[in-house]
Amino acid sequence: MTTFADIALGRASRAALAGDNVFVVTVSLDVDFIAPAGLGSWVVADVSVLRRTGRMVFVQAAIRIGDDVVASARGIFATRRK
Repeated sequence: MTTFADIALGRASRAALAGDNVFVVTVSLDVDFIAPAGLGSWVVADVSVLRRTGRMVFVQAAIRIGDDVVASARGIFATRRK
């Protein structure tokens, strides 16, 4: 679940920058596990970009299975040019 959160938050951070010559690296990632996720469950992340400052992007997500939130995540990503 943590890897899923890292990928989802990172992709949202990169999409917020809307640049092909930009990539992001994880600076900080916090995940709170709320409920178990069964093997084979379809997991979805509802990601929000909270703020961008210079090279940093701040994001959060509710990770769901159906209508149930199974985890929440917050992250900070740094941008770099390729």
